[in-house]
Amino acid sequence: MASRRGQIHDSGQTELVEGSSFRPDFAIRKDEKTVAYIEVELGDRDKDQEEQYAAELKEPTLWIVGPDDNTDGDLSLEKIKAIAEEVAKSAEAQAKTKADSSSQRIIE
Repeated sequence: MASRRGQIHDSGQTELVEGSSFRPDFAIRKDEKTVAYIEVELGDRDKDQEEQYAAELKEPTLWIVGPDDNTDGDLSLEKIKAIAEEVAKSAEAQAKTKADSSSQRIIE
């Protein structure tokens, strides 16, 4: 599907937006309609980009930035990493518990 911001590739509810120098990184869609965009930065928000998006996009832009300590209190890649590590630990513990339980049943 073409848009003025470039080519949009469907990947579920969030889409990668490609093909233009003016484009957020992802489009969030609901019922075939874009409802917001996501912009990801390794550092803090790019203020010029933020102003351009605010002026030209009617949908809000959500920001994910690198550092936890950022000027706008945005969700950070550091926070996402910490959550992912906790989920991984929990999943590993659950898998180990299930494996131990299965082994115990086989022995009995």
